[in-house]
Amino acid sequence: MSYLNRFRTLALILIDIVLINAAVYVSLLLRFDGTIPLQYIDAYFKLVPAFTIITITCLIALKQYNRIWEYASINEMLAILSSISLSIVLVMLVIYALQLPHLPHSIYLLSWILMFLFISSSRISWRVFRDLVLKNSNGHQKARRVLIVGAGDAGAIVAREMMNNVHLNLKAVGFVDDDPSKRKKLLSGIPVVGTRRQIPNLVEILEIDEIIIAM
Repeated sequence: MSYLNRFRTLALILIDIVLINAAVYVSLLLRFDGTIPLQYIDAYFKLVPAFTIITITCLIALKQYNRIWEYASINEMLAILSSISLSIVLVMLVIYALQLPHLPHSIYLLSWILMFLFISSSRISWRVFRDLVLKNSNGHQKARRVLIVGAGDAGAIVAREMMNNVHLNLKAVGFVDDDPSKRKKLLSGIPVVGTRRQIPNLVEILEIDEIIIAM
């Protein structure tokens, strides 16, 4: 593992530690309307190390620190949900097996929800930053307008790559497809604007710079 990757992994782990502690504490605040009884504050400080160690271990075991979060999708969110769910179950088993101070049952449910929300939000934040900030920073460069031939699986992949990769500096403005059932439909938010025979007119009307054949 390179130095940069080690630093990235360590940074993610430290962020997760903060988020796990925050999730449990916020759960207590929500459960007790902002005023946590002293007995549960004491229990929080005794139990939060178990929450932290077990959750981080689950995230490591399920390889959550080996993913490329710049392209986070529903699969990555489901993987985080699986890790958090496993960690909550293990935390409860450890608490009852070792007869540790326990919290109200609702805290475990709230902690599960908040840990998932906090950690998944931290993971997709870079994608949001890339999509919004980096795209805006390249705003002075006029994106080349692209017409995609083929509104099928390959066309959808090409369109998503253009939307996700700001460095390509390409903008898909329409699909063309000879299938009449696709006429005037949207694919990845991009309209099917006509058929292949209409390409010469579409190039002029839509001011197309490039044509990509995805068939």
